[in-house]
Amino acid sequence: SMQALFVGIGTDPFKLLSDSFATVSRQLNTFQTFSKKALPDSVNDFGWCTWDAFYSAVTPQGILDGVQSLKDAGVPVKNVILDDGWQDVSPRPPSWEEKEMS
Repeated sequence: SMQALFVGIGTDPFKLLSDSFATVSRQLNTFQTFSKKALPDSVNDFGWCTWDAFYSAVTPQGILDGVQSLKDAGVPVKNVILDDGWQDVSPRPPSWEEKEMS
């Protein structure tokens, strides 16, 4: 296997990253850059992730209520990401500590 270090130099960080990834992609031939990939149609649909509303306290009723609330506000959700926070985060929201103590 090839091991290497790539160093890119430039003044525009966005162009630098784009050009650097393109160069590494061509050399390794193991991945395609974003510019060569087709985006799925669903990328234009509105989605909702349960993490921001519930953290790890996701419930079926909470999901239904959340989707209905957005629909009632004229924002129909096309995609829902069920995220119960499987990994620890720090600092923990105060609401978590309150729930653990009760």
